[in-house]
Amino acid sequence: MEYDSTMIHPHPRYGGLMKVSKHGADRMVKRGIKQAVINVVYAYGIEKGDKVVLTARMAAQRLEEAREEMRQWDAVFDFGGGSISDAMHRSAALEAEIKALEQVVRTRGATVVCVGDTLITTYRGSVQIKIH
Repeated sequence: MEYDSTMIHPHPRYGGLMKVSKHGADRMVKRGIKQAVINVVYAYGIEKGDKVVLTARMAAQRLEEAREEMRQWDAVFDFGGGSISDAMHRSAALEAEIKALEQVVRTRGATVVCVGDTLITTYRGSVQIKIH
């Protein structure tokens, strides 16, 4: 998928819409960072100034939680609880999240840099952060 500066995505952390600068779009394409990775960084990362950082350790922890949630949904579905459509929708969302988290773990973290509602750049790996 090719990105350009006019693309607007739902902002995963603050609601509303997030714009992607041309530089940010170019970096996403060049570095192979998909929107799903950006979403998990925003969902589970820590803000440090204009950066949102998701370390590999944080991603691995959430990955285990997501896999357990997937097993629970599978069990509910197997025993006929809930609707098929709810189970399929949640299962697909969890599969996409798990895939993105696996990529973050493999690449030793991910960082997104935004100014306001505009993604400026993103890169693999994470700076060392102190959690207070």
